[in-house]
Amino acid sequence: MERYNILHEPTKEELFSIWQECVTLTLEEAHSIYFMKKRKEYLEKHNHKIWQGADGRHYTYFDDSSAKRGIRRKGRSSLEQLEEVIIRHYYEEEQEPTFERVFHMWNDERLELKEIKKGTFDRLANDFKRFFVANKWDCNKQKIKSISEEDLERFIKTRIRDFELTSKAYGNMRTIILGVFRYAKRKRFTSLSITTFFGDLDLSRSSFTKKAVNDKNEVFDEEETEVLIEHLKQQDSVRDYAILLGLITGLTVGEIAALKPDELHSNWVEVNGIEETYKDCETKKRITERRDFPKTQKRVRTILIPNNFTYVTEKLQSLSGKDYLFEDEKGNRIKANAHQKRLRQTCKALGIPQKSWHKLRKTYGSALVDAGASESTITTQMGHKDIRTTKECYYRSRKSKEVQQAEVNDLYKRA
Repeated sequence: MERYNILHEPTKEELFSIWQECVTLTLEEAHSIYFMKKRKEYLEKHNHKIWQGADGRHYTYFDDSSAKRGIRRKGRSSLEQLEEVIIRHYYEEEQEPTFERVFHMWNDERLELKEIKKGTFDRLANDFKRFFVANKWDCNKQKIKSISEEDLERFIKTRIRDFELTSKAYGNMRTIILGVFRYAKRKRFTSLSITTFFGDLDLSRSSFTKKAVNDKNEVFDEEETEVLIEHLKQQDSVRDYAILLGLITGLTVGEIAALKPDELHSNWVEVNGIEETYKDCETKKRITERRDFPKTQKRVRTILIPNNFTYVTEKLQSLSGKDYLFEDEKGNRIKANAHQKRLRQTCKALGIPQKSWHKLRKTYGSALVDAGASESTITTQMGHKDIRTTKECYYRSRKSKEVQQAEVNDLYKRA
């Protein structure tokens, strides 16, 4: 082998592992075997074919998300020269990766180690495309070690401005930057301390876009709730009773879709799983299936059902499917998006403003607070770790203007 200069010198551990294979090797021979293995590893890593053109030159493609087709062609006079280009490409990618490359390394490793689920993996990948690939960021293809704090600060502030980000959307982008740079520092790809950077970053609250929230659009008010309950209980469809169960338990639509018959009891529901959707890496098809919760998670809980709604469980037990509580006429599990669709159809039929299943859950959380339930009961029923999550994110006024006016009228009676 003639060209070793583009490969880093092996560590003692790497040389020792080679030496163990044959104790008769000299140090020079161990070096030679190491470099040949690395070259072979890089060439096998290349996922595009190599061909010789009519001009006698050798060509191949390299993945490049900045190119229109997502790939870029490179060519050299000889096969040996092209192989050197391939080896250098993967060597530099490994030793001095770009920001984009480190993101994928970080995201892939977390999935492999089961630190995140496939759904979270896909969400992070989509957020990465949204914030870092769309409206190209110059530093995305830059080696991460050369990205400065000034580069990051300008990127963050311009993205907040150009995308009109809310504080929540900014939080999603921040999660990626934090994770990528912490991973990069651990791997010694960069010396930048991202924790210190965010600690020093000066962002004004006025920088973020604020969305006006109308309580009437966030929950079903008391009158709408009564109309919805009265309509649903008169139906004889498992789909309608799924909505009713969601309204009286606050279960997410993913939890509803994943329920099994033996998890429903007369006065309570056991929540042990949720529907998860992800894209299969090989077929690229979207897979939707139930995922069981680890027993240590807060969301594994027993949800109590009000005594005046036990007729719901009795009805569902008679309509229950074989493998899942909610199955269609063919015995297939009814998926979360189908439950969402049914809720929208029901709202339209009743002349109620259409609201998502999450608004159904907000309605339940608000009703718990209005009923004066204890904080421990509220957090258990909602599956929240902190009561502030319920009160700040889920609580909305459900009272009509007339009821609110009556309450206001009681002020200063003696004045």
